[in-house]
Amino acid sequence: MGSQSIRTKIALWTGMCLLLTSGINLTLSVISARKEAMFDAQQIATVSAVENMLKIQTVLERAMFTARGFAQSVTATKDLDQQMTLSRRHINLMLRRMVLENPDFVGGSTCWEPDAFDGRDAEHANTLGHDSTGRVNYYWVQDGSGNVSMENLTTFADESWYRDPVRKRHETLSEPYMYPIRDKDVFMTTVSVPIQDKSQVYGVVTIDLTLGFLQQLVDEANVFAGDGRMSIVSNAGVQVAASGTGAMAGKPLAGQPGYSPQLLENISRGETYYDWNEQGMEISVPLLVGQNDRPWGIYIQVPARTVLASVNALMWKELGSGLISIAIALLLLWVIATKISRSIRMGTAMAESIGRGDLSPRLKLDRTDEMGKLADAMNRMAESLSDKASQAENIAADELQQRLALTSELDLFAQALQTITVNFNNVLSQIDCNGRQIILSSDEITEISRTMALRASKQADQVEQISRTVSEIANQLQLEGLQNGESIEQLAQRLQQVREVLDQIGWVAHHNAAQAGECLNVNNELNDHALSLNLELQRVKFLEQMNAGTPSDCN
Repeated sequence: MGSQSIRTKIALWTGMCLLLTSGINLTLSVISARKEAMFDAQQIATVSAVENMLKIQTVLERAMFTARGFAQSVTATKDLDQQMTLSRRHINLMLRRMVLENPDFVGGSTCWEPDAFDGRDAEHANTLGHDSTGRVNYYWVQDGSGNVSMENLTTFADESWYRDPVRKRHETLSEPYMYPIRDKDVFMTTVSVPIQDKSQVYGVVTIDLTLGFLQQLVDEANVFAGDGRMSIVSNAGVQVAASGTGAMAGKPLAGQPGYSPQLLENISRGETYYDWNEQGMEISVPLLVGQNDRPWGIYIQVPARTVLASVNALMWKELGSGLISIAIALLLLWVIATKISRSIRMGTAMAESIGRGDLSPRLKLDRTDEMGKLADAMNRMAESLSDKASQAENIAADELQQRLALTSELDLFAQALQTITVNFNNVLSQIDCNGRQIILSSDEITEISRTMALRASKQADQVEQISRTVSEIANQLQLEGLQNGESIEQLAQRLQQVREVLDQIGWVAHHNAAQAGECLNVNNELNDHALSLNLELQRVKFLEQMNAGTPSDCN
């Protein structure tokens, strides 16, 4: 169970490490690929926007250039040094020729300030090409069949296409607007060029352009194989043309999906814009026409799924290959872990046998790696323990003269056996010294006991002799007492008392003699035990087996 647990843990933790490493690598790879895909998409969208911007700019610039040429030609008539004079008829014919030669123009006009042309506005009031004031406002329009016709312009003085160039004294591109031409609303824009010299502005030359060609150009762009969306946005944020059916033309860009408010600010300032939001990527490049201070913009939006399609494909590809690699790696790890766990299991069985006291098992691993080194180390350990066990058995068999070899300074087991041998030798030496002292002491006790017995016997004989003497004296005094009366009898009683005391002393003397005999017997027993102990010490041959570490003989 333990080896399986180790094998499982090795495979589990290694697999987790592989998954973590692969996940980090995959994440970094996806992030890098995502950045690269976004950068590539930005470059592709920018190139597409610039290409279409140049196409549109070419058309608008051509119109602006034509109007600019007409204005410069007319302005020359105001130069007194040139002494050139153009009539209203000449100006009108020039305008007609300009429109007729450019069929892609919806129309062209020239409108002048009051009395700015020749000072004769009142003479032409309410005539063709003049309003009620007689101001010049010629306007030629294409009829769609290669012919042109002239129409009167009404209330043009308040229109931005006229007012702005006069007031700002530079070219303008108007916001797109609907204008009825032959009872049909046409979505168009106007390029305006002021007719001016250094001193004043005389009027304006305009060219009207239908914006239908812009819708056709946007549809042909095919941004990102049709997945992207392109719009031409005016300075005020109106969609001049947009990918699709064209239904978005004329509608504001604000509020559309993926729209960023910052976009319109960049378009109005004529600046490039790039952003990435949850809808995808959006980019715009400015569309500048002439000296116009109100630039338009080419806006391209690409869905995130389109930009990241290659990234997602790469992610799934790398994820699949990573999982396959991890599976193969885990399989190989499982095999390796099984071999390692088998070796560990064999080592565990050997350690358990040694723990039970069986020092015979050995590991047989034909390996040169760390497991092989571990097996060799465990075998050397078992051999060393076997040697130590044999030495311990020899010590138990009274072979105390052997010196134990230390395998290293850290061999605590051999050091402990040496310490036990030395301590045991010291104990035996002390026992021998104590035995000798017991033998000597028992001899002295025997001698003392004998002396006490002799003295007690002599003392008893002396007391008995004194008792007999006192008895004789008492008998004699008793005989004499018959003659001396009562005083002798009293003396005899006292002598009798002395005799009783001497009898007690004699009993004590005999008792002491008996105790001296018992002490002699005890001493004899102690002497026998000491002799037995001495014989036992001789049996182990203590004195002949003393080594350099044992203490010296006792005195």
